[in-house]
Amino acid sequence: THSLYLIQHIINQQVMGKQGISINILSTQYVSEGKFRVVHNPDYKTAYKELTFKNKDDLVLYKPNIIVEDKVAGILFKKVIKNKDILNNINLVTDLAESDVGNTYTFLKKLIKKGTFLLEDSIIIFDADVDIDDIETHAVPYFKFYDKDNYAIERRIVKWIYDLDAGHPFFKTIGKEKASFIADFTSARLNFLDDDIKVKERKIDVFKNWTDNNKNLFNKCLTQYVNFEKDSFTEFKNNVIDAINQKRREKSLREL
Repeated sequence: THSLYLIQHIINQQVMGKQGISINILSTQYVSEGKFRVVHNPDYKTAYKELTFKNKDDLVLYKPNIIVEDKVAGILFKKVIKNKDILNNINLVTDLAESDVGNTYTFLKKLIKKGTFLLEDSIIIFDADVDIDDIETHAVPYFKFYDKDNYAIERRIVKWIYDLDAGHPFFKTIGKEKASFIADFTSARLNFLDDDIKVKERKIDVFKNWTDNNKNLFNKCLTQYVNFEKDSFTEFKNNVIDAINQKRREKSLREL
């Protein structure tokens, strides 16, 4: 089926008006045994069926699973990837259990270790604060969100806002002054934000509580954070897209 990629490329060149390129396929469909017929410049659907003995339409609904730790991670993933063609062709999984607690990193690590056979069509994304160096297998593609300090996104958003200059365009876009954010953080017991060590050592629950109590505001802040810091996510984004396309190549589907 590797020929399918070349055939698809040639067909695309023909569509764009490239001259002097043609495809001839020796077809054995519906002919007597030992005989064949020549199909000149077939469409991709015909070529696919000839080489795989399957209908291409059977794979149209194929979508690899992107498994993240929780709904916040799912929102972050969508904002980072952004491309609708990609997002429309994946299943974003934020909770494998019936409860609403998400997928803990310990659960996902165990799944990679012991449930590889269940993850053939899956890619796992860990939060940025998870140590993934202890994962020994590469049978399942896995990544973690980028963060320069390995902060979970709830911690990062609070710290990022605190570190911004009061005149940063972020505050005008959000419609809320920095002093107002600082007052809110203080009320939520998010103190000592100027101390990187204390920020790093503080339990994540306090940051998550602020996120949970300010969901709409947090989502707006998250959008702006990704927009202003988009270059930081480039490598992560490219790696994930490559992994998605690898899954699609295995099904002889076009790259996204």
